[in-house]
Amino acid sequence: MPIVLISESLLRRSTVTDGSILRDRLLCCFCLRMNARKRTLLIATCVCGKRFRMMLRRRPLMTIRQC
Repeated sequence: MPIVLISESLLRRSTVTDGSILRDRLLCCFCLRMNARKRTLLIATCVCGKRFRMMLRRRPLMTIRQC
């Protein structure tokens, strides 16, 4: 997973459409999944050795600043 600074400008200029997940550089566990039609904000971490992901919101329903 690439580590980037997730911002509104990144969402506007990004051309990623393969469903890849980008991790935020500043907030631990904060991620963004980018598909062709939607952007999903999520939390990704490990709990008791198992991978755990929880969806927060699909963008544009919630902006980055509201999270």
